[in-house]
Amino acid sequence: MPTDRAIRITAAIDAIPSLPAIVARVLEVTDNPESTADELLEVLVADPAYTAKILKLANSAFYSRVREIATVKQAVVVLGYEEIRNMVVATAVFNNFQKIKKVPGFDAMGFWRHAFLTGLAARMLAVSLKKNTGQLFVAGLIHDIGKLVILMALPDEYAKILKMTGNRGLENLDAETHLLGVTHAETGMRLFSRWMYPDLLLRTTGSHHQPHLASQNRAAILVVHLADYLAHIAVETRGGGDIVFPEGCFAQETVSAARTFGIPWNGEAIKILADQLNILMDDQAGVLAMFLS
Repeated sequence: MPTDRAIRITAAIDAIPSLPAIVARVLEVTDNPESTADELLEVLVADPAYTAKILKLANSAFYSRVREIATVKQAVVVLGYEEIRNMVVATAVFNNFQKIKKVPGFDAMGFWRHAFLTGLAARMLAVSLKKNTGQLFVAGLIHDIGKLVILMALPDEYAKILKMTGNRGLENLDAETHLLGVTHAETGMRLFSRWMYPDLLLRTTGSHHQPHLASQNRAAILVVHLADYLAHIAVETRGGGDIVFPEGCFAQETVSAARTFGIPWNGEAIKILADQLNILMDDQAGVLAMFLS
């Protein structure tokens, strides 16, 4: 039987506004193999706010375009369906969670910075695995959204969890399970299921702490799992600090899974990846500002 807290979290998910019509339509059009670029363009131009953000992102350092993309039609042609969908999906998440209550111990800007770092790390790892870099960037970006849902539903309880764990990965997950009866990973997955997000995003969100248990999308889930660790480590090592490896970073299942997919996962390799991620973050800092604007 669901606990009172679990019921309140479910109510919070139901209370979160549904996706704007443009997001639902973009998902519908891009999922249809028979749709045309003109159909996607028609959906996009109907919403000037999203159109403006797409053009800003299309011309940002994230895509390193040599020539300016001046129109949405150019963006659709040059970037393609998947990247446009990724932009719209990511923007929708930021737009829905801009105004979060102040909760003791919760750093909203730190949350978004970690989300963005995880997205960049996932994109970086995806290149070496020859996976869809755009979709895995989004998967990393939104992996912890369940925390914001819980924060909205149970601010006092979540403040206790933050005080107990310092918001550290596995400790945080255990505390959520013990005190709330549900984790942020499960909560995020339920929200994205309600929003009818692509299956890969549901699974990477729901399983990013336990990739070894996944039966589908294992490579994508592993990428987000490792990217999450890299994002935490990059913050610790920024400016030459000593590495503080998060609990579980070298769990046997994590190391084995990483090696299965050809990713070296040891202290030296992680330090190199974290340094690369910090450089990437500096280069892309303006992109995070665009998402938050």
